[in-house]
Amino acid sequence: MSDKLGYVVLEVGGIQKYILSTGKLKEMIGGSELIESLSDNYLTDFANNNGLTVLDKIRKPEDNEILPLQRNAGAMHLLFSCLEKGKEFLNKFGLQILKDFPGLPIFGASEECEFDSLGIRNAKFELSNKITDQRNKYPTSTGMQLLPICAEAPLDGEPAIGKVSYGNSSDRDEIISLSSKTRRIEKLLAASRARLREIEPDDEVGADLQWSDDLEEIACGLGKVAFIHIDGNDLGKRFRQELVKVSKQEEKENKAALDGGKEINQEKRDKNTIRVINKMSTLSKTVKDTTASAFKKGLTECLKYAHFSDRKLVPARPLVLGGDDVTIVIRPDLALYFIDAFVKEFERYSNQAFIEQNKNNPNANRQDKLTVGVGMVVCPTGYPFLKAFDLSEELVKNSKELTAHMENRPSSMDYVVITNDTENDLDSIRAHLFTSEDGLSLTAKPMLLKGDNLAKFVKDSISVSEKLPRSAVRSALNECKKGKEAADKCYSKLKDNVERGLGGRANQKLMGTEEFLRLFPEANGFFYKDKDDKPYKTKLGDYIELNHLLSVHLKDYKEYFKF
Repeated sequence: MSDKLGYVVLEVGGIQKYILSTGKLKEMIGGSELIESLSDNYLTDFANNNGLTVLDKIRKPEDNEILPLQRNAGAMHLLFSCLEKGKEFLNKFGLQILKDFPGLPIFGASEECEFDSLGIRNAKFELSNKITDQRNKYPTSTGMQLLPICAEAPLDGEPAIGKVSYGNSSDRDEIISLSSKTRRIEKLLAASRARLREIEPDDEVGADLQWSDDLEEIACGLGKVAFIHIDGNDLGKRFRQELVKVSKQEEKENKAALDGGKEINQEKRDKNTIRVINKMSTLSKTVKDTTASAFKKGLTECLKYAHFSDRKLVPARPLVLGGDDVTIVIRPDLALYFIDAFVKEFERYSNQAFIEQNKNNPNANRQDKLTVGVGMVVCPTGYPFLKAFDLSEELVKNSKELTAHMENRPSSMDYVVITNDTENDLDSIRAHLFTSEDGLSLTAKPMLLKGDNLAKFVKDSISVSEKLPRSAVRSALNECKKGKEAADKCYSKLKDNVERGLGGRANQKLMGTEEFLRLFPEANGFFYKDKDDKPYKTKLGDYIELNHLLSVHLKDYKEYFKF
């Protein structure tokens, strides 16, 4: 038998699209829990039932042992004692998944590899290509084919398998697809509710909390929610760098041994491999623990300003919470608290973890931390979440492009507010609502979430809302839409009125000249240019747009952001 190992990868294709392809929140929750359980209890139970042992200590697997290299939500990287064992597992495990969870888009591949960092790196690369080829040949986003004799399930457009009846009157005699039935498995919903208890706040706001599966309840009658998607920066790069660094060192040592007529020390080689797997495992755990801590902190802070009625109904629900990938729906007026607290805790927790892991390395970067890109879509509760996710991915991409070439890369955010369903993509929305007739930008987003940037933005937005006449602000934005020449004329008029103390509202403090010029310097007017000399832009559209995110309790923002 070959002394080479079997490397197996299993991935769920299009996790968010699978979860969000339905129009019912409880199915999204069930789908999320399904994916979360695959690499956890489901894998362990399958192994136990099939005479396999999942190793909890990192070493070279033997006989019927499985060494997990990665066990994230929706992705498993596993090592077996030989390729034949890996292939056998892949076939049996894949069939069991299809039996238990029909409709789940799962991809799998296997590859032979040496038990060293170079072999693992090369196998990982080959398997990534195999999974990509499978996804290209069998895309998951188009759904199942409908025959002329099949009815269409209204929730996801897939072939209907029949009707279901539940206690809730709104669910009675509902036509559903096979995928919907899978996501409604009661044990998944029960497991999801149990998992939520693990991320509830520890302090007084966590007592007697109630989680809802109803989107309208989460929106608390506002008719809109904030759909937030968060993704970590450079995680794949970190894993690759560790593998490349160690494998290059091994190549150098092996070449030196062979050039000197010596045999390669297998014991030393195995120890190096275990060391690099340990490092990757530690990084993976750090990411998972960082995300959990950040989510809990974000939830704790936003619930302090939830203004609960008699029921302590949580106005938020996580849909994806795995690795560095987070998707949550939340009441819009709580979104900024959540994002700010999440990002700060994500950076703080990871920084402390890296300091602890590198305490014996005097050359370690003490500023090292994990950062994120945030994309948020504020939309009506009836807006398709699959479309919201597509938009949020574009927004995350925008926010990450802003920081891609920055040293000590900071976190960043981009967001958009949808008031109707007339536009289908971000470029169309921004062209229609946030571009002047002469091609200038009426938004300054994406924005850095660095230091007190978000606090300053919220403070300035509230100042514009409270201290400038609403009619004047709206008129200024309309003039900005016409172009820079019209905007400059409007700016001069508004500045003159501010200097003369005109246009204030009763019992309302008018903005002073000093603050007005700080927000809109005279040298720039409403439009300004960054140092990189990109086209002119203005924050005026952002200040007005932010009103869709702020509640009537403006003092809460002043208290939280400390201004």
